[in-house]
Amino acid sequence: QMNAGAKESTGEVLWFVHADTLPPKDGVKHVRRTLRHPQTVLGGFLPKLVYKQTTYWLLSFHNLVKTYYAPMVARPLSFARGMRLLFGDQAMFCRKADFEALGGFNETLPIMEDADLCIRMHNRWGNQWNAPKGRIRMVNRVAETSARRIAAWGNLRATQIHFIIALRWYAGASSEELCALYRSMYTDDFR
Repeated sequence: QMNAGAKESTGEVLWFVHADTLPPKDGVKHVRRTLRHPQTVLGGFLPKLVYKQTTYWLLSFHNLVKTYYAPMVARPLSFARGMRLLFGDQAMFCRKADFEALGGFNETLPIMEDADLCIRMHNRWGNQWNAPKGRIRMVNRVAETSARRIAAWGNLRATQIHFIIALRWYAGASSEELCALYRSMYTDDFR
């Protein structure tokens, strides 16, 4: 779906905003400003999860800090060279040319495709240790996403589910295993 939209777009910049996400009102200005830096290959906004006037602060905070701690722990050298992990609720954006050069989102990954894109965008110019690395930036503006899918679980359970899925992805679980895990853990009516 996102690859199809990117293919049809005619602009130089792609901005992936999910249907249940409200980007910041001044987002276009910040997308342009962020991508002015040639080393920046991908960006996103601070995540805030809200449902029925309730902000899920713990989950929002976890989504914010995992942008940093996941690559810092799992790939410290890449972290030092500008890698961050963004997710769909952060309204990710990039140059269309960079996105197309990598073949877009990996369509064999039904989940965690956004984290996979971050790694591939970071390594845009090669995997060798001495190759230049793309920087991934989080803009200091809020993208608000509906927490309707996770409201029944609460902050702790939702954070646990996302953490387990991400950990299994990082450990190399296959697409089929991730889908099975997702289906077993996402017990809601919104799938």
